[in-house]
Amino acid sequence: MSEIYEGFFDGSAIPNPGTMRIGCYLKDPDGKVIFEYKQTLGFGTNNEAEYTALLVLSDHLQKLTVTKGLRSVKIFGDSQLVVNQINGKYKINKENLKYLHGIILSRLKNIEDWSITHVYREKNKQADGLTRK
Repeated sequence: MSEIYEGFFDGSAIPNPGTMRIGCYLKDPDGKVIFEYKQTLGFGTNNEAEYTALLVLSDHLQKLTVTKGLRSVKIFGDSQLVVNQINGKYKINKENLKYLHGIILSRLKNIEDWSITHVYREKNKQADGLTRK
């Protein structure tokens, strides 16, 4: 059985739409945080911020497949929309989100075993905290 990493992401726009903030982090199979990222971006929506946070996380995961042989990851986010769109359960209507969706899936396809699951904000506090000032 391969070692399982856990990734968490979150994004916000204050107000919505407004200034976007993103955050994500990754835990190794021992539970140690090995990657953490936060950034304030330009103008956008909550959904754009959520997708951008997942994009950053997926970029890092893709790099780890090459450098560390990452084969298995469980991803968690509190955006029901993004999680269900990535899982193919919800249709994507916005062209900019379709674009980000495609990039994310192309990065994740190189990982042997991955999943993305919706969690409530209480279970995503650390990623949520990265989106705050």
